[in-house]
Amino acid sequence: MKNKLDACKKQVVLFLFLLLFINSFGQKKIDTLSSKTMEELFSYYEKSKEKEDKIRYIKAFIKAAKREKHKQRIAAGYYILSGLYDDERVLKYSDSMINLMSKKSIKYYPSLAYLIKAYYYQDNYQYDDAIDNYLLTIEYAKKHNNKSLEIRVKHSIGSLKRRLKMYDEAAIIFKENLEYAKKNSLEEKRLSSIMELANLYTESKKIDSAQRYIKLGKTLSLRSKDTFRYHHLNLNQGIVECHKKNYRVAIELLEREIPFFKERKSDNFLTYVFFYLGKSFEGINEEEKKIIVYKKVDSLFQIEKPIFSFVREAYESLINKYKKDNDLKNQLLYINKLIKFDSIVNYNERYLNRKIYREYDIPKLKSEKEIVIKQMKKNKVFFHSIITTISLIVVLLLILFVYQFHKKRVYKQRFEELINSKEVVEVVKIKKENTNIPKQIREIILEGLNDFEIKQKFINSNITLNSLAKDLDTNTQYLSKIVNHYKGKSFSMYLNDLRISYIVERLKKDVILRKYTVKAIAKEAGFNNAESFSKAFYNLNGIKPSYFLKELEKKEVN
Repeated sequence: MKNKLDACKKQVVLFLFLLLFINSFGQKKIDTLSSKTMEELFSYYEKSKEKEDKIRYIKAFIKAAKREKHKQRIAAGYYILSGLYDDERVLKYSDSMINLMSKKSIKYYPSLAYLIKAYYYQDNYQYDDAIDNYLLTIEYAKKHNNKSLEIRVKHSIGSLKRRLKMYDEAAIIFKENLEYAKKNSLEEKRLSSIMELANLYTESKKIDSAQRYIKLGKTLSLRSKDTFRYHHLNLNQGIVECHKKNYRVAIELLEREIPFFKERKSDNFLTYVFFYLGKSFEGINEEEKKIIVYKKVDSLFQIEKPIFSFVREAYESLINKYKKDNDLKNQLLYINKLIKFDSIVNYNERYLNRKIYREYDIPKLKSEKEIVIKQMKKNKVFFHSIITTISLIVVLLLILFVYQFHKKRVYKQRFEELINSKEVVEVVKIKKENTNIPKQIREIILEGLNDFEIKQKFINSNITLNSLAKDLDTNTQYLSKIVNHYKGKSFSMYLNDLRISYIVERLKKDVILRKYTVKAIAKEAGFNNAESFSKAFYNLNGIKPSYFLKELEKKEVN
């Protein structure tokens, strides 16, 4: 027993020794990195194969660049780090680049940071944020005459618009890029633009245009030995033949491409192949074959989660097939998969509304209209129709009268509340929620906003998010986030509300100002036109400025 205990003690001592040795070695390694030059560290990064090693070397590179106060190399380090992550740290390091280089922007910074953010948002289906960052990239690219980057960004915007089915707008962008590529003999960019136009016209079923760009693209891809794009265009041709209802030709073309995309594990392209094979089999009444390939679409979705709207149609076909067969088990299986698909895809509201309007509301209304017309012809009850019409008119007039009466009461009540209210200067309220903005920067912006409100700088009609951000020595994104978070409103609403509150207090006290036209009062408040002033006044106070002025005059007379 004692021997075992001694042996155990020896093992513990050995373990502790090894642990100390490892820690010592690790510390030495870190110390060694801190003594390396930026060039050496970057060389280590390039030679490293493991992601974690790459991250460690680049972080050491950034520290070295900071010690030497080399802004461009710090920015370059952040740029590389943003590419080594696929989560929100992409945004973190991109924002670090923006903060570092916004004041003294150069050819590639901070434009590349905005481009990285745009790609991140697009990959996560946050299309509005993606577009905003693409536009900021273009703004900086134009500022530094970086035409290559501008074309690259426009291509991405076009691809996004194509994905959102904004085909006409996307086509304009790709054609502009194609023209630029031709003039400057940029063969890769030329082929890339042709590919997108072929995709666009294939998706939108503009057959002649699709075939023109498919033919042109195949010629160029053969010349440049780009086999992947060549097979991609063969896939497009198969889809076009399906659209043309040449189903057997489509099947032959599509089946021929399966081995190529399988070998390269291009599951997204295989999803297209199998879906349009299903559509083609449906066209020649090969129901069983259609179901087989639609199941392959499902299996690919389970692996890759490709966000293609037509996947939904495949699931609907499978559900209808098993509903027809009275196979409740499989019907429920694919209903659940369709629900899962919808939750992942999360179509944007505009697309859903358009889809509901076109595919549901209009057919339903037309159907109801035909039923009413047939019923009226059948019964020929003209007299009842007249009575109904008159009754409706009376009811509508009565509703209108009640509405106007109620509206006057509400307007009067809102006027009294407004006239009796005291002037309140908006002060930023500190919230505990995290805005992902460094505390020191946040406090500087908050102090600047308080000063902006107290000194009534908002009545300057030239104030914009960009100009105020410059005045506060920050960037537009941080300023916008602070206003949204602490004021609970957008920057434009925040600015409008300050101006309206200011002019209301002036109108209460200044009799001469009340004699001004609405347009002149709008200018006094900092608005560029009467329309935007009236809209902002109503949004904040619930009454129109003309009504407010009229009631003020009445009150003065009384």
